[in-house]
Amino acid sequence: MSSDTTAAPGSGFCVHCTSGSRIPGEPKGKIESLHGFNTYVATPASPSADSASKAIIYFYDAFGLNLVNNKIIPDLLADATGLTVYVPDMFNGGGISEAALSSAPMTAQSARSSGIVQKLKTVAAFATTTPFFVRHFPATKIGPMKKWIDELKASKGYTRLGGTGFCYGGKLVIALNGTGHIDVSVANHPSMITKGDIAGIKNPILFNVAEYDPIFSEAYAKQVEQDWAKRQDAPLHKFEYYPNTVHGFAARPDLAEKQVKDAFEKAFERSVEFWKSNL
Repeated sequence: MSSDTTAAPGSGFCVHCTSGSRIPGEPKGKIESLHGFNTYVATPASPSADSASKAIIYFYDAFGLNLVNNKIIPDLLADATGLTVYVPDMFNGGGISEAALSSAPMTAQSARSSGIVQKLKTVAAFATTTPFFVRHFPATKIGPMKKWIDELKASKGYTRLGGTGFCYGGKLVIALNGTGHIDVSVANHPSMITKGDIAGIKNPILFNVAEYDPIFSEAYAKQVEQDWAKRQDAPLHKFEYYPNTVHGFAARPDLAEKQVKDAFEKAFERSVEFWKSNL
């Protein structure tokens, strides 16, 4: 993994890290204590032929397991891939409360056109969550997650692991790709990315990119894509772009917005396809 800690353009966190919606449904998985972390385990209704040797690790957003989305989406992924999906609770029961979901604009169009009053309200709501990000800087989670993955593979006999990360978790799924702990990564509008994180990627990776994202901008994603297109040693990669979406759409979508709903579903389907092709 590269030691370049220079921030990528727009890296960090923003109001959209704590905005969005609860998706409908109820969790089907269960919490198990695995290697020092309570872990949400989603098992497929119909396991695939290679389910004994492969699994998916889900790195959640800043809400952790407090937001039911981070249980429902793993359930859906398990059924779609035929693989067990593990969600290690890196926050140990913490995370931002679901009640803290703010009313930031949920489409790129509304984000660009929102007035000053709306922007001030959104920033004020976001400010209350800043201490969380200070306490849980994602770089502090990389070491524990490397150890946890090593122990999970040893105990379960897995030889190949896919990984998906959303916002905060996008940092983890990229960093652990660079260390070789994740064999095939999906990064959904990742947060707090450095140029070293990007340079360190060596295994296949799919980026699901929002149109409006102050953290991992569409322009920066396209720059990385163009740079990699010129390199013979670039990792296997794919970049998908979703019109009229904002940071967070793949984890906390407003399903009442047709374009957002379509983007959420397409990002999900493309993630599954990417693992099936490369894991």
